[in-house]
Amino acid sequence: MSLSGVKRTSRFALQMSAFDPKRTCWCDSLPRFILEVPVPYAWEFDVTDYIFFMHDDASDGENYWEPYLAKLKNGGSFEGGSAIGNGVCVRKSGAVPSLTAHLTGYIRVNANNLDHAKTMLAGNPHFESGGTVEIRELPRTD
Repeated sequence: MSLSGVKRTSRFALQMSAFDPKRTCWCDSLPRFILEVPVPYAWEFDVTDYIFFMHDDASDGENYWEPYLAKLKNGGSFEGGSAIGNGVCVRKSGAVPSLTAHLTGYIRVNANNLDHAKTMLAGNPHFESGGTVEIRELPRTD
């Protein structure tokens, strides 16, 4: 396993109280010891969030969402999603643009890169039935 782009993020701290054999109990009045032990499996992976926008150009037959969503959830990539209903465009001043009416739903996923996100379209009912899926990166702002 390659660890490029991975950074170590946490340590495990263990606090122990001394055991008093005369009282046969753990005693808070005796000295305490703090041990810091590195946790080798505590890694943080830098992944990017992407959003899949489904356009309204798919043919019938996209009723099999549960297996696809289960696959994303089991892989730890699924971050949410929904159908997109009616709405309005608003603007404080000036001409208001028309509503983007060709979007019917979205799915938010996390992936290593854009190519990895593309591979997650396999099994997507909208994509598999010939529909367009627009993939956009959601840049971090923190």
